[in-house]
Amino acid sequence: MKRAFVIVLLLLSFVLISLVVGRVAGAQTVFTAQREGIGGNDMKLKANWTKGIVIVVPEEIETYKVPPERVLIPVFVVSESGKARLNHIKLDFYGPNRSASKKVVLDQTLEPTGKSLVGILKKLRGKDKKAVKDLLKKGAYVELEIDVSALKLEEGATGKINVGVETTVDGQREAVQTAVQADYQASAFPNASGWYGGDGHVPTSWRPDVIFIPLANRVKYAKDNGFSFIIITDLEDGIGNKWPQYVA
Repeated sequence: MKRAFVIVLLLLSFVLISLVVGRVAGAQTVFTAQREGIGGNDMKLKANWTKGIVIVVPEEIETYKVPPERVLIPVFVVSESGKARLNHIKLDFYGPNRSASKKVVLDQTLEPTGKSLVGILKKLRGKDKKAVKDLLKKGAYVELEIDVSALKLEEGATGKINVGVETTVDGQREAVQTAVQADYQASAFPNASGWYGGDGHVPTSWRPDVIFIPLANRVKYAKDNGFSFIIITDLEDGIGNKWPQYVA
């Protein structure tokens, strides 16, 4: 805990110094963090279940480039008890006036987890790194992008993203259809000279709850959404000299 306390003090000092220097130089700086963090920092999850197949997505997906060109949707699909095949995922984006769709054909194996929907969510939100990794190995995690440029969404626009998956479960004749819906919000950073928007706390992969949008893809996410900067840090004690292993 001492290490975490020191890190927090250093970050606060850095922010205060930046603000003071910015005002002296006639510039202004703002740290505008994404509501749920880039890719899982305390990210709220939404899930649904059909005949043993569980699909998990973020509860809300937010973009910061206006108008947005693409929306990234992280999807995790897993089987409770039977071995299954993930056939395809279909995305339906419903904006204020128009919609967009995309279907991605897949062929991935889902190994049985022996966990219920509640148990799966508990593992994903837990602090047991090994349990989370084992769960992810048994399921299928994919990041899908849908083109929304034709919708010309304005700042403040909201929508719904319906994520539907088709799987074939061993021992069942008919394919299983499972769907879940995530909320969408089109946000934007302040458009003022001298102000810079970004995320001041991007957690490392040291935290087991950082599942959606792995660290390796967060720079791309930040660039696509107009972030001026990201700060990679963590509050977990015990990382020590393993830091390069979890941020590289």
